[in-house]
Amino acid sequence: TWFEDSAKRSKCGLPGCNSSPQVAHQGFCSELHQDKAQSRGLGAPPSDDVERCFMGPNGEFSCLLLTRKSKKRAEIVRGFLDAWRKPTPPMPRVEHVYQIVPSPRVRERFDLYASSVGNVRQRFHGTAR
Repeated sequence: TWFEDSAKRSKCGLPGCNSSPQVAHQGFCSELHQDKAQSRGLGAPPSDDVERCFMGPNGEFSCLLLTRKSKKRAEIVRGFLDAWRKPTPPMPRVEHVYQIVPSPRVRERFDLYASSVGNVRQRFHGTAR
Protein backbone atom coordinates (compact mmCIF):
# COMPACT_ATOMS: atom_id res chain seq x y z
CA THR A 1 0.00 0.00 0.00
CA TRP A 2 1.01 3.63 -0.27
CA PHE A 3 1.45 3.70 3.53
CA GLU A 4 4.73 1.88 2.95
CA ASP A 5 5.97 5.02 1.18
CA SER A 6 5.31 7.10 4.31
CA ALA A 7 8.95 6.61 5.24
CA LYS A 8 9.66 9.25 2.57
CA ARG A 9 7.93 11.85 4.77
CA SER A 10 10.06 13.99 7.05
CA LYS A 11 7.16 15.02 9.30
CA CYS A 12 3.91 13.71 10.73
CA GLY A 13 0.97 13.39 8.33
CA LEU A 14 -1.33 15.48 10.54
CA PRO A 15 -1.40 19.06 9.18
CA GLY A 16 0.43 21.42 11.53
CA CYS A 17 2.56 18.78 13.27
CA ASN A 18 6.29 18.83 12.54
CA SER A 19 7.25 15.73 14.55
CA SER A 20 8.90 12.79 12.81
CA PRO A 21 6.55 10.06 11.56
CA GLN A 22 6.71 6.61 13.13
CA VAL A 23 6.41 3.46 11.01
CA ALA A 24 4.18 1.89 13.65
CA HIS A 25 1.69 4.73 13.15
CA GLN A 26 1.65 4.60 9.32
CA GLY A 27 3.18 8.02 8.66
CA PHE A 28 2.00 9.80 11.80
CA CYS A 29 4.04 10.63 14.91
CA SER A 30 1.59 8.97 17.31
CA GLU A 31 -1.58 6.94 17.52
CA LEU A 32 -3.40 10.08 18.66
CA HIS A 33 -2.43 11.98 15.50
CA GLN A 34 -3.24 8.98 13.34
CA ASP A 35 -6.73 8.82 14.91
CA LYS A 36 -7.25 12.60 14.58
CA ALA A 37 -6.32 12.51 10.90
CA GLN A 38 -8.52 9.52 10.17
CA SER A 39 -11.48 11.18 11.90
CA ARG A 40 -10.99 14.11 9.47
CA GLY A 41 -10.82 11.82 6.45
CA LEU A 42 -7.07 12.29 6.05
CA GLY A 43 -4.35 9.75 5.41
CA ALA A 44 -0.61 10.20 5.74
CA PRO A 45 0.86 11.93 2.67
CA PRO A 46 3.19 9.46 0.94
CA SER A 47 6.03 11.98 0.46
CA ASP A 48 7.10 15.54 1.21
CA ASP A 49 5.80 16.50 -2.26
CA VAL A 50 2.25 15.93 -0.95
CA GLU A 51 0.72 18.47 1.43
CA ARG A 52 -2.42 16.50 2.34
CA CYS A 53 -3.98 13.17 1.55
CA PHE A 54 -7.78 13.12 1.54
CA MET A 55 -9.21 9.61 1.78
CA GLY A 56 -12.32 8.53 -0.11
CA PRO A 57 -15.03 6.51 1.60
CA ASN A 58 -13.89 3.00 2.50
CA GLY A 59 -10.46 3.74 1.02
CA GLU A 60 -11.85 3.57 -2.54
CA PHE A 61 -9.54 6.38 -3.61
CA SER A 62 -7.31 9.11 -2.25
CA CYS A 63 -6.85 12.67 -3.38
CA LEU A 64 -3.34 14.07 -2.93
CA LEU A 65 -2.79 17.84 -2.72
CA LEU A 66 0.63 18.43 -4.28
CA THR A 67 2.93 21.02 -2.71
CA ARG A 68 4.20 24.00 -4.66
CA LYS A 69 7.72 22.51 -4.61
CA SER A 70 6.57 19.24 -6.20
CA LYS A 71 8.19 18.49 -9.58
CA LYS A 72 5.04 16.67 -10.67
CA ARG A 73 2.96 19.77 -9.86
CA ALA A 74 5.33 21.98 -11.85
CA GLU A 75 5.05 19.67 -14.89
CA ILE A 76 1.25 19.67 -14.72
CA VAL A 77 1.04 23.46 -14.34
CA ARG A 78 3.43 23.93 -17.26
CA GLY A 79 1.37 21.54 -19.41
CA PHE A 80 -1.86 23.33 -18.47
CA LEU A 81 -0.49 26.78 -19.26
CA ASP A 82 1.10 25.58 -22.52
CA ALA A 83 -2.27 24.18 -23.60
CA TRP A 84 -4.18 27.37 -22.70
CA ARG A 85 -5.83 28.64 -25.89
CA LYS A 86 -8.00 31.56 -24.82
CA PRO A 87 -6.87 34.70 -26.67
CA THR A 88 -7.45 37.22 -23.90
CA PRO A 89 -4.91 37.74 -21.13
CA PRO A 90 -4.24 37.27 -18.34
CA MET A 91 -3.23 33.64 -18.10
CA PRO A 92 -4.98 31.84 -15.25
CA ARG A 93 -3.16 31.32 -11.96
CA VAL A 94 -3.10 27.70 -10.82
CA GLU A 95 -4.02 27.54 -7.15
CA HIS A 96 -3.96 23.81 -6.40
CA VAL A 97 -3.05 20.57 -8.14
CA TYR A 98 -4.53 17.31 -6.92
CA GLN A 99 -3.54 13.79 -7.86
CA ILE A 100 -6.40 11.29 -7.72
CA VAL A 101 -5.23 7.81 -6.76
CA PRO A 102 -7.83 5.11 -7.46
CA SER A 103 -8.11 1.82 -5.62
CA PRO A 104 -6.08 -1.05 -7.10
CA ARG A 105 -9.32 -2.59 -8.44
CA VAL A 106 -10.32 0.60 -10.28
CA ARG A 107 -6.77 1.12 -11.54
CA GLU A 108 -6.66 -2.41 -12.93
CA ARG A 109 -9.96 -1.87 -14.80
CA PHE A 110 -8.69 1.45 -16.17
CA ASP A 111 -5.42 -0.09 -17.33
CA LEU A 112 -7.32 -2.82 -19.20
CA TYR A 113 -9.52 -0.22 -20.88
CA ALA A 114 -6.57 2.06 -21.68
CA SER A 115 -4.66 -0.77 -23.33
CA SER A 116 -7.71 -1.58 -25.49
CA VAL A 117 -8.19 2.01 -26.77
CA GLY A 118 -4.54 3.03 -26.74
CA ASN A 119 -5.03 6.79 -26.47
CA VAL A 120 -5.01 7.86 -22.84
CA ARG A 121 -4.73 11.66 -22.56
CA GLN A 122 -4.37 14.09 -19.71
CA ARG A 123 -7.32 16.43 -19.28
CA PHE A 124 -7.83 19.47 -17.09
CA HIS A 125 -11.00 20.15 -15.12
CA GLY A 126 -13.10 22.83 -16.78
CA THR A 127 -11.53 22.53 -20.23
CA ALA A 128 -13.10 21.30 -23.46
CA ARG A 129 -11.93 18.20 -25.28
